Amino acid sequence: MKKVLMILSLFGALTTITAAPLLVEAYQKGTITIPAGETDTVTIVKISFSVDTACYVQFSAGGFTAHAFTWFALDGVDLPPQTRMGHNTVPQGFSLPYAYILNAGSHTLELTMTIWGSYAAICEKAYLQALIFMPDSGGAINEQPTADANVSNASVLSTGPYVRVPGCIKVRDVSGRNVDCQIDGDKVMLSTLSAGTYFAETKTGTGVKIVKVN
Repeated sequence: MKKVLMILSLFGALTTITAAPLLVEAYQKGTITIPAGETDTVTIVKISFSVDTACYVQFSAGGFTAHAFTWFALDGVDLPPQTRMGHNTVPQGFSLPYAYILNAGSHTLELTMTIWGSYAAICEKAYLQALIFMPDSGGAINEQPTADANVSNASVLSTGPYVRVPGCIKVRDVSGRNVDCQIDGDKVMLSTLSAGTYFAETKTGTGVKIVKVN
């Protein structure tokens, strides 16, 4: 397991800042099984997002597992400790919380699993959440003009945070209506959304829930 380094002094600085929270969550579809005797590590569910400043986050996950280890991986690095759950023939519920400090940039959070014991590992009905506390800048997310009109990503208008939803085709509000939202490739740009709850829908019909709070 790779060593994770955190600057503790940064936590003290961030806790004094009023934060505007953002919730991103995704859900497992179907049942994931690792056959007995195999040692593979599999991703149960994952979410990707970007933040434009260092911030405090709270990760949480839950679901039902049997004969399995479950844990978080952030940007390909395992976050200790592993949680041993469901060492029975019937899947048992688990809940996994974790607090962390993120640097600015793009991040991918995964809920991962490997086998525990001599029986097949099972996971079903899992969810994954990231509650992101963005420092309050005193107003809306700023949009800045492109410094160089010839850059390849000139179509990306917002420098604020976004949520990555591969294959995203539309964003709906809680009433099911389509929302006029900027989608750049697989990026849902949050600066174009008002405060509220939204569902980003993909070509395969799966989606990611996004909650934006002023």
